[in-house]
Amino acid sequence: MKYSIKKVDFSDLHEISEIERYSFTTAWSLNAFVEELKNPRSIGFVAIVDKLILGYIFGQIIIDEAHILDLAVRPGYRRKGIATALVKYILEVFSSYGCKDVFLEVRRSNIAAIKLYEKLGFCQVGIRKDYYQFPQEDALIMKKDIM
Repeated sequence: MKYSIKKVDFSDLHEISEIERYSFTTAWSLNAFVEELKNPRSIGFVAIVDKLILGYIFGQIIIDEAHILDLAVRPGYRRKGIATALVKYILEVFSSYGCKDVFLEVRRSNIAAIKLYEKLGFCQVGIRKDYYQFPQEDALIMKKDIM
């Protein structure tokens, strides 16, 4: 499947919000995405084909560190390399801004995501106890050095 990756704009947020609700028990609200897009430290990208958003990723840059905040792929398009492409893309952008380290949190039970991040060079550096709700669960803190 041939898709492109582009920067998120406000017109993408309704569709992103829909994918978010399908993907997470505690989903970001549409307003949370709006506020994130307004934040000058935040960046977001979508994988898109024929005007259909297949997936998205959001991150923040804080001086020389970056944080992946949110990543999801539309049901029916998962396990096709879209999440991998989005993570690789945002890592390149973070690197171009001079970031040295990238952090993220992931549910302890989300084995598919953990394997994806490990494949891309992330390693576990800590745990956030009871970070997630509905269901309550710890988050693994993962880190990747990119410089």
